[in-house]
Amino acid sequence: MQRILVALSAVVVCVSLSFACTKSREPLSPTAPASSETPADGSTLKATTPVPQSPTGDQRLATPDRPTLTATAAKSTFGDAPLEYHFQLMSSTGALVTESGLMSTPSWAVNRDLDFNSKYTWRVRAEYQGEAGSWSPVASFLTAEGGFIRGQEVFDPLVTGSSVGNVGGGTFIPGQGWRANNLTDFINYDIPTLRAGKFEFDITGVSSDEPGPYDIGMKFYCMGDGNSWDFLGFRNQPWKASLDKKSGRVFRNESGVIEHIFRINDDDNRTKTGTHDLHEADKHHIRLVWGRGHVTLEFDNEMIADENYSGEYAPPNHRISLGCTPRGETLKGAIWSQVEIKPQ
Repeated sequence: MQRILVALSAVVVCVSLSFACTKSREPLSPTAPASSETPADGSTLKATTPVPQSPTGDQRLATPDRPTLTATAAKSTFGDAPLEYHFQLMSSTGALVTESGLMSTPSWAVNRDLDFNSKYTWRVRAEYQGEAGSWSPVASFLTAEGGFIRGQEVFDPLVTGSSVGNVGGGTFIPGQGWRANNLTDFINYDIPTLRAGKFEFDITGVSSDEPGPYDIGMKFYCMGDGNSWDFLGFRNQPWKASLDKKSGRVFRNESGVIEHIFRINDDDNRTKTGTHDLHEADKHHIRLVWGRGHVTLEFDNEMIADENYSGEYAPPNHRISLGCTPRGETLKGAIWSQVEIKPQ
């Protein structure tokens, strides 16, 4: 009888050990089984797959801004693990363009500029503590076309070798923009009267004391009524607006001085800065905002004008021009790019 009890005890011990060993092989974290049981796609994380939400289905982006890719959230099959997300952006041929780091939410703002009028694809997966889930289905979108004029809204990159505006002279430099070769070169944008708007662009090739016919000032842009677009007509019209860069060739204290002009009838707003040390290789961003009795002008991070005005800015044939052909005061040798005009 004693031998039987001993034998039974041994069996119980073996069964208990076997059960314990079996339990120890079950996963303690939301990871997939290793070796031959690993899924064919190489995923090692037990979680649902994110689903791309936007942009998808060859959606055309409305602006040249870097898009934000969004997907549904994944869910761990083992509780509420704090999953992270890894995005990949590919070309239309599937070549990797760029990818994100680990994101805490299923959303990622693409980290580089994209080519115009091009197709891109993207996918996303969940990750957790070095383990990765399955990649999502591939989504696709189309980037903005090279430029457009849509009523009062204009986008003109100028780096693609063409313009949506009316071009007079100058040279397009691929990847850089439009260069004025002469003092009368221009690009005009004629739009419906924009009483409250924003106009901005990038410019390079500007020096403190570039050659010019005289020292009154060469112009980054001019704006007003296109029906009065000759020398005296622009100078005297009630809607004259411009940004001038003075030269110090005659008056040294005018070297690199910038003057902002914004006129409504007899309300002639003028603001002049101190001198600037400008170099042709530097890129500058200029931003003009007007409307509701207020106008501002920013040159890079410098607020050049912040003024109130009376009345409404309402030129009948609203023209915004790079350079200033009616005055023969276009910044010769400057290169403009990334022009945007928008209602405010």
